[in-house]
Amino acid sequence: MQALLLQFPDATFFEFGWGEAGFYQGAATIADVSWSQGAKALLWPSRSVMHVATGRSDPNVLYAPADPLVILASQAATARMLSFISGSFASIVPEGPGLYLVSRFYPAKGAYHLAQTCNNWTSQTLRAGGFASSPIFASFSAPLLWEMRLRYGVI
Repeated sequence: MQALLLQFPDATFFEFGWGEAGFYQGAATIADVSWSQGAKALLWPSRSVMHVATGRSDPNVLYAPADPLVILASQAATARMLSFISGSFASIVPEGPGLYLVSRFYPAKGAYHLAQTCNNWTSQTLRAGGFASSPIFASFSAPLLWEMRLRYGVI
């Protein structure tokens, strides 16, 4: 993670995402997603990437329109999640610009497929921090978010 701090010296927060390379890097918005891209990403194991976005503003204000769920984590839980995230990078050499804010894509470890999606990765990250997150709910974002709101927030 130290290398990322050096690459983004002005950042006051970091956002991490893991996903299928062609899908993630090729679809700037949900409107850009095609059925064939989605099917290929889910049905054939393919290369994954990490997306790192940073900013200098308050993320609670920046993401407020999206109705984010804030889960408070201890310093130890945060360290365990950051260790898991760090282990998801295949390299810290950027392979291209990111999608928004100050961001970049990096090569990631692991193949993306139906049983290992971005939501599964998020659930695994939470579990690394000691938070309960069922793999059953992690297949899609809506059930994962529902479970997290049920366990740790307000529905």
